[in-house]
Amino acid sequence: AVGPVDYTPCGFSDHTYPHLTTYGFELALPVLFESGIMHYMDTPEATSQLPGDVVDFLKKIPVVWEDTRYLAGYPGKEVVIARKKGDRWYIGGINGENVRKEITLDLSLLAGVPDSATIIGDGATGRDFRSTALPVVDHRITVQMHPFGGIAGYLY
Repeated sequence: AVGPVDYTPCGFSDHTYPHLTTYGFELALPVLFESGIMHYMDTPEATSQLPGDVVDFLKKIPVVWEDTRYLAGYPGKEVVIARKKGDRWYIGGINGENVRKEITLDLSLLAGVPDSATIIGDGATGRDFRSTALPVVDHRITVQMHPFGGIAGYLY
């Protein structure tokens, strides 16, 4: 099922409820869930503590997409989706299980296979980030996700 939702993503602090999900999971949500008016849930203080590349990513996520492609997943386990705006593909993926996952994504499903990817995923603790530049080899990239973790980024 694809379509807009009324959802407020991106909780990086535990002000109200402790998170089971990682920062990478939270960063993927605005790509995965489409909303015509995207409101991020965290405080300005929490957002100002995020790394610059993460804040830049959040600023650039479109609210209207031209194309959406399913790349991988299984209900209740994981999902990875690519969305396009202009000449840029955005990617978001989440792991719904308490196990580490490595997923190989076939990018030949996209109109115009990208040459490389910048992936922002979970850092060492799940409460930090790690950015990685990945080459596309044979139309594929392989991403890593922590338990209840996620990835977000650009394909270009």
